[in-house]
Amino acid sequence: MISRIGTLLRTIRFIKPVQIIYQLKSRIIKVKSLTQYKIHGELKPIPLSLIPDLRNSKAASEDGTFNFLNLQTSFPHKIDWNYSGYGKLWNYNLQYLDYIHQGDISLDISISWIRSIYSSLNSGELMPEPYPASLRAMNIIRFFSENPSFIADCIDIQSDLYAELSYLDEHYEYHLLGNHLLENAFSMLMGAYYFQNADWKERAEKVLQKQLNEQVLVDGAHFELSPMYHRIILFRVLEAISYVDPRTELNTFLRTKAEKMLDWLTQMTFTNGDTPHFNDSADDIALSGEQLQNLAYSLNLENKISELSDSGYRKITEGKLEIIADVHGISPSYQPGHAHADHLSFVLYSSGRPFIVDPGTSTYAISERRNWERSSVAHNTVTVKSMNQSEVWSGFRVGRRARVNILEESKHQIRASVSYPGVTHIRSFMVESSSLIIEDEVKAEYSAALRFFLHPSVVIEQQSDSEIFFESGEIIRFENSKKLMIKEYDFASGFNKLKSSKFIEVFFEGTCKSVIFTG
Repeated sequence: MISRIGTLLRTIRFIKPVQIIYQLKSRIIKVKSLTQYKIHGELKPIPLSLIPDLRNSKAASEDGTFNFLNLQTSFPHKIDWNYSGYGKLWNYNLQYLDYIHQGDISLDISISWIRSIYSSLNSGELMPEPYPASLRAMNIIRFFSENPSFIADCIDIQSDLYAELSYLDEHYEYHLLGNHLLENAFSMLMGAYYFQNADWKERAEKVLQKQLNEQVLVDGAHFELSPMYHRIILFRVLEAISYVDPRTELNTFLRTKAEKMLDWLTQMTFTNGDTPHFNDSADDIALSGEQLQNLAYSLNLENKISELSDSGYRKITEGKLEIIADVHGISPSYQPGHAHADHLSFVLYSSGRPFIVDPGTSTYAISERRNWERSSVAHNTVTVKSMNQSEVWSGFRVGRRARVNILEESKHQIRASVSYPGVTHIRSFMVESSSLIIEDEVKAEYSAALRFFLHPSVVIEQQSDSEIFFESGEIIRFENSKKLMIKEYDFASGFNKLKSSKFIEVFFEGTCKSVIFTG
C-alpha cells in the first residue's frame, strides 16, 4: 500500500492544477443524454469544402459486422453502441463513425447508423463522452458536406449534431489536455463553420492557437512524440486549413504549423516511407506520410527541411544506414499517457529495409502486454536488473522520470546520458564507413543488459559468442560482452496483430561496444 501511494504521488506531482479541477468536475457532473442540449428553431447548416479523407477504411459491412483494431464482431439486428467485449478503444472506434464514408456502404445505411447512435445518445442508453463526440461530429459534418442533398431530409440529425456540439462546447477535456483537447477544438471549429456559430468559433480558435503553440515543438514535432499521433493531428490541421477562411489570421497560423509538422515528419521518415514506432505508435491508424504530403501540396503548402531539435529525436543517414535515435525524456510532463520508458533507444534501417526495430504497440488495455510494451526491456536500450528507466505503470501513467541529456552531437555522431535511481547510462551512436558503432557505458552496482529487437523479416544465418551473421549480409559484433543470447518476442505489426521475431540480449559489465556492419 505504501509503495502504491508513493507511485501515485510521484505521478500526480507533474499534473497541472487545471487537470485536477476538471478531473473532479468530470467525475461529479455527469451528462446522461443529449436531450438537455436540444434547441428549438431552424438550423441552416452550410456544407464545407474539405480535403479528401484518404483513409481506405474497410471496417464495416452493411450486415452490421465491424472490424476495428483487427478484432471483429457482428450486430445482426441492432448495434450495441456500448459494446465492451473488446475494450474501450474498440468501442470508441465503433462510436467514431469513420466507416460511414466507406464507398461500399450505401448512403441510406450510413444515415441509419447515424440515427441509431443518436437515438442511444438521446435516450441515455449511451452516455456522451467528449473524445468520441469530437471525432463523430467531424465525421458527420464531413458526410453531409460531401452529400449536401441529404441535409434537408435529415433535419433530425442536424438537430442532434447541434446538440452534441453544444454538449462538447461545455466539455473540453482540460482534465486530459494533449491531443484530446486539440480534437475537441478542431471539432468545435468545424461545427462553428458548419452551423455558423460565432461563439463556438471564437472559443475554438483561442484553444487551437494556445494549444498548437504549446503542442507543436520548435522542430515541428507534436509534443507527445508519437509519430502516429503526429500524423493524426497533422491531418486535422490540414483539414482545418481547407475550410477556414483563407483571408483570416487563423488560416495563416494553421499553415505555419502544418509546414513545421510536415518538416518533422519528413525527417522522421525512412526512405521506404516507414516511420518508427516510438512511444504509442502503430501502423494502419493514421494516414501515411505520402498521403499527408499529397494533401499538403493540394493546399499549396511548402515542405522546408529543417533540423531535428527539441523533440529529442536524431537521425543519422550514411550509405545503406538510416538510424533514428531517441535521446529525450518523458513528454509532455503533465500528460505522458502515450510515453514509453525507451530512453536512448533507436531504430535502424539497412538498405531501405527495417533491421532493428521498436517492438511496437498492440494494445491499450491495461495488461501484462501493455506493461511490457511500455517498459525499458522492450526497447533497444540498456537496462540494469530489468528496471524501467522511467516509472511507467497502469497503462497510461508515469511516476518517477529519468533524466536524459545530450552530451555532444555532430552530423555523424551523438552522445547522450540517462540517469535514474542507482544507474547512469551513457550511450554514443557513431556512423563510420557504412557501419554503426554503439558504445555503452553503465555506472551501476550490477551488470547491465542491452537488447536489439529484430524485424520479423530478418534472418540470422549463424552466430558465435561475440558475432551474429545475417542472411541479408549484415554483421553485428559485440566487444566486452559476457553473455550473448538470441530470444523470441512478438513484434506488433498493428493493434492485436503480432508476428514472431527474435531479439538479441547481451549482458556486460561497465562498457560494451556494438558494431553493426552493413557491407
